[in-house]
Amino acid sequence: MATSRSAHGQHRAGSGLVLLAHGAADLEERLPAGPLTAYTPATPATPTRLRATSAEVRQRGYAYCPGCVRKEALGVAAPVRGADGQVVAALSVVIPNGAGAQAVVPVVRAAAVEHGFAPPSSPGAS
Repeated sequence: MATSRSAHGQHRAGSGLVLLAHGAADLEERLPAGPLTAYTPATPATPTRLRATSAEVRQRGYAYCPGCVRKEALGVAAPVRGADGQVVAALSVVIPNGAGAQAVVPVVRAAAVEHGFAPPSSPGAS
């Protein structure tokens, strides 16, 4: 399972959200009790919103972060799994936030599978 010493800063980018979503069971419990830095209105900057975003990432199988750090940028990240199926890393891209940007999602997900060890039919794969 992906591990991290701290959840600080993981809320602002797709790769951090993937690692948080698939991290150690107590990682979300170690989040600060108060608000986190909101870089834009889209940043999940409260513990409640971050937990909900983390659950969405687990359910969807990737992080989709339009305008989370900068309004004009979109981050997409997918988990990279080790031979045991556990998330060991995240592969992410940042592209302009605009029409048609969602087309990059299957490319990022496929690249994450290719660079990991999990079969394409793993949970959340398209």
